[in-house]
Amino acid sequence: MIVWGGSRNPPPNFDSGGRYTPGPARDEDGDGIQNAADNCPFLANPDQGDVDSDFVGDACDLDDGLILIGLADDSRVEWQQEAGFESFNWYRGDLAVLKSTGQSTQDPAMVPLAARACGLSCPFIDDTFEPPSGDGVFYLVAGVHMGIEGSLGADSSGAPRWNAAPCP
Repeated sequence: MIVWGGSRNPPPNFDSGGRYTPGPARDEDGDGIQNAADNCPFLANPDQGDVDSDFVGDACDLDDGLILIGLADDSRVEWQQEAGFESFNWYRGDLAVLKSTGQSTQDPAMVPLAARACGLSCPFIDDTFEPPSGDGVFYLVAGVHMGIEGSLGADSSGAPRWNAAPCP
């Protein structure tokens, strides 16, 4: 990088400058964003999402109202331990049912691919279920505070997801 500067008054002097070579770039979390520009430098957050605009990336922000879900391996579903919740409700749904009915949560007694687990105190669940070939499932998690379930987030159009088959 070349840095060039000077002063305008008095007299104009714009002839000072030099080359600057920064030290080796560091990317602690391996997400392709250097630490100096990363809004979550120790946890991968490649899209640099920041839903509440507090300059803390969603991947490490535990008080933004957003619960990120991920698959740790073939059988473990994990999510953020978002602040303010004593427990979590986990839902698995059938993608085909979601597409045809819009139901984000589905009754496991009526939909074979659906499942739910209520009042989980840890931010993960082991789900060894394997959908049949050609079928797909999705996961949702809602935080629970003082016995009241929070939001399931919004669908792709921005509308709040409704809970047709809530935890008891």
